[in-house]
Amino acid sequence: MTCKGTRISYVRAPIGYGSDDEFNHRPRSGDGEGARSTEPRVPGYSRSSPTRSKSGLTLIEVMLAVAIMGIAGVALISAIGQGMAVVRGARLYSHAHTLLARVELEHPLFDDEIDIGVQQGRFDDRELGQFEWRREIEAVGEEEDRLFLVTTRISWTRSGRRGYEEISFYRYAPEED
Repeated sequence: MTCKGTRISYVRAPIGYGSDDEFNHRPRSGDGEGARSTEPRVPGYSRSSPTRSKSGLTLIEVMLAVAIMGIAGVALISAIGQGMAVVRGARLYSHAHTLLARVELEHPLFDDEIDIGVQQGRFDDRELGQFEWRREIEAVGEEEDRLFLVTTRISWTRSGRRGYEEISFYRYAPEED
């Protein structure tokens, strides 16, 4: 195919070594039929060599891309599931901290009324389920010293797994004179 004017077009010619048609594509310009390129001729080189880009993908390339995307998708879904489990666990622990404070407010320890032993109860939460609390008070040293170890634990069961949050502190309750 030849174009007239100042445009350059490529004419497809058979590859032949040593002939006038050494290139797979030989540029022609102008309006004359025999115009030749000023490029030097290199034996074995053609314009359709590997430096020219292909259009489209092979089946293996497409299958490889789909496999890589599938593996990445599975990893992403797994990471999202683990992240949601961590958020649920953090929410339960946060609620347990709130309930620890609630135990201290609803069942306060007065210095003159500290009884050694165990107290316990339950909290029902519509959204998070049932929580149990247990407060254990022990005397440290002699009972006359009035130093106590107070341990309060909030526990729950969620999806067959038990969890708990616990706080311990010492309480000094001197006798009033």
